[in-house]
Amino acid sequence: MLLFPNTRHDGSYERPLAAGVVIEAEGQALIGVYTAGVFGVKPSTGAANEVFAGVSLSRPISPTHMPVVERLTVPASGVVALKAAPVAGSARIANAASNAVFTQVAGAPAAATEVKVDATASLTFQAAIAGTVVIATYLRDLTVAQSLMVQGNQDIGGPAGAYFGQVGLIVRGDVYTDQFDTTADWSNPVDLRLGANGKFTIGGTGTKVPGYVLATPVEGAAFLGIHINAA
Repeated sequence: MLLFPNTRHDGSYERPLAAGVVIEAEGQALIGVYTAGVFGVKPSTGAANEVFAGVSLSRPISPTHMPVVERLTVPASGVVALKAAPVAGSARIANAASNAVFTQVAGAPAAATEVKVDATASLTFQAAIAGTVVIATYLRDLTVAQSLMVQGNQDIGGPAGAYFGQVGLIVRGDVYTDQFDTTADWSNPVDLRLGANGKFTIGGTGTKVPGYVLATPVEGAAFLGIHINAA
């Protein structure tokens, strides 16, 4: 999903989709590939040497999940309630003061550096660290009603680009997107790269993105702002 009030692009193209590819969200990082000698674009995978083509731009696509950033204080019980249950594997829980990441465990935390991310939309820490402020970054699933509240009703028939097998690409400008790796450390975003599933990330083996970060995801504004110049 793109945050259009903040997105300002001054360069875009229409490009064919790679064979069999479906774009599931606006704001995805797309790469250029050749399939049987035919050029097309698809979401990045995070592999080395991928060719960044731009950011997906289409008719608004109903989001299925949204990023959330919460600042929470661990109570005496050690159990902190979240706004929603995190999508499996999407949570990053860090100490707000030191940015140290808590190790996620399946059972009760055995150390002050551990946390249990419960399916019941809560975090469980050792009670000994009561008073510690933590930052929880994660993805939450959206119901149909919540998706409509975020993006509104969609036109019947779907985007024309899907019918013709093509998609819009933002190649230059400022882009605010929810398509970023919620488990990455965005506190010092100097190594912006392509990640898996068309998401932007920090570090790793993916191709460096030709641009820089304008705004990192924070509480109340969980979108990644980037300036790109892929043209």
